Order: sequence, then structure tokens, then C-alpha cells
Amino acid sequence: MPEVTLNINKTPYKLACGAGEEELLMELGSIFDERIAELTAQVGQVGDTKLILLAALNLLNEARSENDALGEVAEQTTTGIAALSAAAQKIDRIAQSLESA
Repeated sequence: MPEVTLNINKTPYKLACGAGEEELLMELGSIFDERIAELTAQVGQVGDTKLILLAALNLLNEARSENDALGEVAEQTTTGIAALSAAAQKIDRIAQSLESA
């Protein structure tokens, strides 16, 4: 099983991953380390555990917000599809009435 070392807040963490997942894990680790750096600039060095917890909570909050936004888009799409379907049915009825006239 491949291993990668992520440097989070200047601390190395050795992690195992599936074959072919190394690059993705390194990319995610880099993004997470950037988030930790942003938090460190805001709250200072409060320890790895608290920084990792804060970063995880921030990322979960962002993920929830994105999920909520996707839910709204899905709802709007469903409403739009229903409106288009109703319009198509009206057009079909008009076309039928014109054909029979």
C-alpha cells in the first residue's frame, strides 16, 4: 500500500492510501495546509489539534453551504422542467387544435 507524507502546519503526517490515490491525497493535504495557515494567521498557533479541528469545522460548514446551494439549484431545475413540460403540453394542444381546424 502506497504511503504519502503530508506536511500540515509544518508537522509531517505519514498516511497510507490506495494505489493511484497519492497525487489526490497530496493535493488535498496541500489545500488543508493552506486552510491551516489561514487560521493560524487569524488565531495564532493554538496547537495542531485545535487548528485541525477549526479547519475541519470550517470545511464542513462550507460543504454544507455548497450542498444547500446545490439543493436550491436542483429545486429550481425541477420547477423549470415542470414549467417547460406544461408549456410543451399547451403548445401540443394548440397544434392539435390548429390541425383539426
